Amino acid sequence: MREAKRIFRSFEEICPSLDCKMFTRSSESYAKHLLYLKDQIKDIERSLNLDSDRHDAIEQEIKHTSKIIEDLNTMRTNIIEEEDISSVIDAISEITSMLFKLQLEKNELNKIALLEAKYVEMLNKREHALDELDGLDKNRQTIPRLAKVKTTLRDKFIFWLKVLRTPNIDFNITFENDFSPIMGYETLEQLKGSTRSRAILAYRSALIESMIELNCKSFMFAIFDTPKQHEIHHEDIDNFIMALKKLSKEHNFQFIFSSTEYKYNGDDDDIILTPEYPGDQHDMFLRRY
Repeated sequence: MREAKRIFRSFEEICPSLDCKMFTRSSESYAKHLLYLKDQIKDIERSLNLDSDRHDAIEQEIKHTSKIIEDLNTMRTNIIEEEDISSVIDAISEITSMLFKLQLEKNELNKIALLEAKYVEMLNKREHALDELDGLDKNRQTIPRLAKVKTTLRDKFIFWLKVLRTPNIDFNITFENDFSPIMGYETLEQLKGSTRSRAILAYRSALIESMIELNCKSFMFAIFDTPKQHEIHHEDIDNFIMALKKLSKEHNFQFIFSSTEYKYNGDDDDIILTPEYPGDQHDMFLRRY
């Protein structure tokens, strides 16, 4: 800087006149160059300002973009974690459902196994019974107890047929296949109408009384469905029920009758259960919803 100042001061020694024209042409050219340079400097400054603004804008854009990327990464991480938890929950739910289904199938298999064991047991009992029956068929006539059972059953059957005033029945009663009654030449299945209804009631009553007298009963009550009026008159049903009542008192046995038309007038030893709920044709024991 000092050197330049020294040089410019030496120009006064070369041309001390104020109106020196020695460097006029060079000055004009230099002035033009200065103006040109000045314009270039302004352009450069303007460009620098623009570049600075653009730089700031780019930096802001970079920061904004970086923030978006960071948010997206955070969101991605959260989604992955949530999906992992959701997948675990779904897997647990599916496994639980599968275990429950397998438990149900296991229970069913256990039931089937029990039924199979019961079935095999019943088959064995059936085979044993068939073997015993085969032995009875071969020695039937020589078994006193079987003959006694048949005699008792025949006598009781005739008694109950008479109690029910059964018409058109042959009292010459034999048994087929041990205990299927044959009245003359007719079986129970061949009878018709009122005669068949009375004969079936008589045979069932005879079976029960025979089992009681022979000490073969394994139950303490029996249920009868009362025949309709057009099958058996009420007077005959009265006689039948009174005879059963006598049997009940003698052997401490209970008889239950279900009836819609027949009305029984009992005493203190009887219990009459009357339905309480209205039905379409008659009262019912169970309420209809």
